[in-house]
This record gives sequence, structure tokens and C-alpha cells, in this order.
Amino acid sequence: MRAVYRQSVAGGKYRAGADRGPSRVYIPPQTGSTEMAENPPTDHDIRLRRLKFRSWHRGIKEMDLILGHFADEMLDSLAPADLDDYERLIEIQDITLYNWISGHEKVPAEFETSVFNRIRSAQHLKTALWQQNG
Repeated sequence: MRAVYRQSVAGGKYRAGADRGPSRVYIPPQTGSTEMAENPPTDHDIRLRRLKFRSWHRGIKEMDLILGHFADEMLDSLAPADLDDYERLIEIQDITLYNWISGHEKVPAEFETSVFNRIRSAQHLKTALWQQNG
């Protein structure tokens, strides 16, 4: 957030000093709730939020849905090593990753991980999408 300067008003006009321009009052930016200051997010929490954001904001909508729902449903339960695999996986271009998941292209051995197999199984989509409407 940025600081705001508000000009003082007297009698409907800006109050000015003898040789100064309008006087200004400094209003500092709001810092948020006190709870946030007492319990700052951990590095793990920040990493999860960043990965979830990147999962939902891809280049094509299909990958937004696949990876976004996976991130919401599964990232909290992944081990740090699996999060590393997921982070490497989301660096891949959308079209290539979509072709791997849909089976149109062969997956290179370094990306054939348990995390990739969980994404490809689409178990996270069944709970996220189909049960909401059912």
C-alpha cells in the first residue's frame, strides 16, 4: 500500500501558509490486522500460496482448471520433495504439459514422478468439480 497525502481545507478552500503551498497531512498506509503481525506466514505458507497462484494463472484455461484444482486440493498434503517436483513441472509450457497429461506426447523420465501421476489420474478433479454440482 502507498501513503496518502491529504490537503487540509479551511472554509472550503485550501489553507495555505504565508509563503508555503497548501499544507499536507501525512496518512500512513494501513498495515493490516494485528493478527498478521503476531503470526507472520512461514516460508512454507508463502511457497504454497505462490504455487497455488501460479497454478490458477496459466496460459490456457484447461491448464488453469487442471493445475488450479490440483493445487487447491493436494498441495497442502505434499511433502517438500514433492513440492519441488511440482514446481519443476509447472515451469513447463502449457501445451507441452497438457499433451503429457492427456497422453498425446510421451513424458520424459525426469518428469514421470508421483506428483505428475497424481495430476494425470485426475482424482482431485472428481472431488473439486463433480461433487460441487451433484
